[in-house]
Amino acid sequence: MFWCFILCSMLTLSIYTLWNSLSLNADNPTILYINTKTGIFWGKTFPTITFCNFNHISKKKLNELLIKDFSSDIADQIRPLIPYVLYSSLPVNATPAAYRSLHMLLTSANYTHSDFLQKISPDCESQLVRCKIRDQIYNCNVLFQRVQTQHGFCCAFNYDAVINRNQTTEELSIHSNRFGYRWGLTVLLDPQVEDYYASRNKFAGYQIYTSTGNDFISINMPNQMVFPGDEIHIHAAQHITEATTLLKNQDLHWRRCYLPNERKLLAFPEYTQQNCFAECRSKKVWRICGCVPPLWPRAQNWTVCSLMQASCVMAQIDTLLRTIYPSDKDYKTDLKAERYICDCYPECEYCIHRADFDGMTLDRNYSINNMDLYRGIELKNHLVVHTFYADMSGNYMRLDVQYHWQNYFGLFGGITSLYMGISFISCFEIVFFLLVRPMGHLLTRITKRRQAMKKQVKLKKMHTVMRK
Repeated sequence: MFWCFILCSMLTLSIYTLWNSLSLNADNPTILYINTKTGIFWGKTFPTITFCNFNHISKKKLNELLIKDFSSDIADQIRPLIPYVLYSSLPVNATPAAYRSLHMLLTSANYTHSDFLQKISPDCESQLVRCKIRDQIYNCNVLFQRVQTQHGFCCAFNYDAVINRNQTTEELSIHSNRFGYRWGLTVLLDPQVEDYYASRNKFAGYQIYTSTGNDFISINMPNQMVFPGDEIHIHAAQHITEATTLLKNQDLHWRRCYLPNERKLLAFPEYTQQNCFAECRSKKVWRICGCVPPLWPRAQNWTVCSLMQASCVMAQIDTLLRTIYPSDKDYKTDLKAERYICDCYPECEYCIHRADFDGMTLDRNYSINNMDLYRGIELKNHLVVHTFYADMSGNYMRLDVQYHWQNYFGLFGGITSLYMGISFISCFEIVFFLLVRPMGHLLTRITKRRQAMKKQVKLKKMHTVMRK
């Protein structure tokens, strides 16, 4: 009985420890391994480079538009209201009456809010002075395209895997087969300080975003600020993560990541977690106000907000820019908490570009390199950005399940051995001592009883015969 008591106590402790270990596995079902740090990325894509000017409105384009399409009286009324067109990207504070007045003035010339904003935003042609890639000078219009972001209209290279209509990604991605400063992308930019009209900052420059081609440039993406007179080197490195077969066979809400083409979005052709978050915020605005702010991602059937709905959007902006998942949900311990983040799980397989920035002062004195890049240009407020792969290799990662049947087998054996000395032999011994041996003793006693009863019956018969 004492031996059985000790055995039951140790068994209880083993089950308790195993349960805690399995609970930890439920909180962290996947694990990321490093396959190699020297993987070769021949033929892989170049990172997407996006330049967003601090200036959101071109003074020159605004004046030309007001003179061309508006009377002098209406133009004078519009000028003090111009910053209000940027309510979705800059922290402006206006009354509903001010939004209504600007809406009526623009409507008088058959302008919508979106059309007007697009026409007065800085273009890429005048900002991108000269571009160089694969050690050859290219027209910047061939390499860059003007794209909508939540920061306004920006200039992007290799955005959404499309350079422009005339040149495919394959034709320009050959530069990614080489590494080093010479074979990367070099851009000479002019922030056009004299053309500034509406800026978030009190200085000129750009926000630089380094991302993958399918990521929408949203308000919460990390960026690097650069200023006139800077020369910036962006050292890019690729990190590719692939999912194992064991992970792919698991349920979605267990592995908590999406496989390729497993999740479709309404506003984007390709799924990324960044795009999912951006679409989720837009959907929340659409449900509350019945429209989506200009420059925000939207589905085709979602209406773009006019200035008449600006007050509704601004009333919700503080909530929309917070973290999406509810504060009372602990996504680290509650298995279902992540379902509240609009089902925006990360990708199981993805490629990210890590970027390190080095900055220095742009000074052409005593320099003889890149003469073709600077030829015929008087440097004033210009800046230069060099983007290149720092090395020919990068990290290959492997996303796998934290535990599979072999891990569980070893976990069970290790914990039970710690408490009870479990092994295949000891298991047999436990079965033997708890079942086989007692059954053997019981059968032996039963057999002896039967034999004794047979002897008694036999003796009775003998006594009866002898009496007769």
